Amino acid sequence: MISIIVGMKWGDEAKGKAVAYYTHTNSAQLNVRFNGGGHGGAAVYHNNLHHQFNLFGAGTFFGAKTHISHYVRFNPFGFTEELSRLAKVFSTEQDLLKRITIDKRCLVTTPYHEEQSKWLAGQHKRGSIGVGAGETWRHAQAFPDEAIYVQDLLNAHILRDKIDVMEKRYAEVVEQSWLKDDAESITEYLTWVGSLIQTTGEEEFQDMLNRYPDIVFEGTQGVLIDQTRGDIPYVTSSNTTFEQALALLKGYTGQIERIGCMRLYETRHGPGPFPTEAPELAQYLPEFDNQTGPYNGAIRTGWFDAAASRRGLEITQGVDKLILSHVDYWDRLPEWKIGDCVGGEVVYTTFSRNNLEDYLQHIEQSIGSPIDLLSNGPSVNQVILRLRSKE
Repeated sequence: MISIIVGMKWGDEAKGKAVAYYTHTNSAQLNVRFNGGGHGGAAVYHNNLHHQFNLFGAGTFFGAKTHISHYVRFNPFGFTEELSRLAKVFSTEQDLLKRITIDKRCLVTTPYHEEQSKWLAGQHKRGSIGVGAGETWRHAQAFPDEAIYVQDLLNAHILRDKIDVMEKRYAEVVEQSWLKDDAESITEYLTWVGSLIQTTGEEEFQDMLNRYPDIVFEGTQGVLIDQTRGDIPYVTSSNTTFEQALALLKGYTGQIERIGCMRLYETRHGPGPFPTEAPELAQYLPEFDNQTGPYNGAIRTGWFDAAASRRGLEITQGVDKLILSHVDYWDRLPEWKIGDCVGGEVVYTTFSRNNLEDYLQHIEQSIGSPIDLLSNGPSVNQVILRLRSKE
């Protein structure tokens, strides 16, 4: 069984928990990252363990290995930071390195991309978090011969040549940052990371698909900030739908399920349209894993948006299963609202705290899709299968 996890809104829909849940429930042996960069931010709680997974798969606590597909931008500095942080709560660095493979065709995010990203984020408030994934993609599109790939980390001479070119390309930001006259040390560090990692190609990935009967594909961000179908310019630089996962699975003949994630209410981290935004909710609905960022600010909160949900389902052409998270927050408010677009304006339907089932049924009716699972807490075990008639 292949399970593909995607966020149906603007990100932060508890996709990490969904990946961990399906890894645990299906005894999946592998997590595959299929979009985004080195800052997945997937929070997972299990027993006394807690970690925000950025490059390692969110099912790591349950024994799954991780594969970074060629659609992901690999950040070597972020990778070693996460490796050290994860080893403090789970396993050892040596063991973790055996559990992850990285496609040699991945673009590499360098400190030059990061610094340029931070500068651009300060100039244009479009939702960037300043980690360089978007700039990595833009640079590779504009100057493909200059792009650094994971395979380049294995050849110090090629890498140094490309670093020298990149230092000139980003000369303005280099002069204003710690990067000045640091090309040699950056090259040495990237080469060292290259010596640590296990790299693969297409043949090895196909072998994984044949070897592991149960795999969870882990998406990042959400479909409403998809590169081409989100509200431009408030979008990411990645395809956030099921498409890239399905492209990796071309020719696969086994069972595939497409799983979408939504919240009981809405959040959006960064600027952009948010029709049902209700800032007053933030004090009652705390965010333990989404901190205020220097570029994207504090996370924003709002009522459930039926129109945005329908749009997400339209973009993905539906889902096979839908998970609604943060249901454990229900008792925090005396009443809840569902917003919908009627005649170009948002109209709300209100529900008392005693009517959770009515609230859920209204969501299902308004978005035209059943809710299959309810997540009612941070732990992987806190999931409820929604048993009801689907007439």
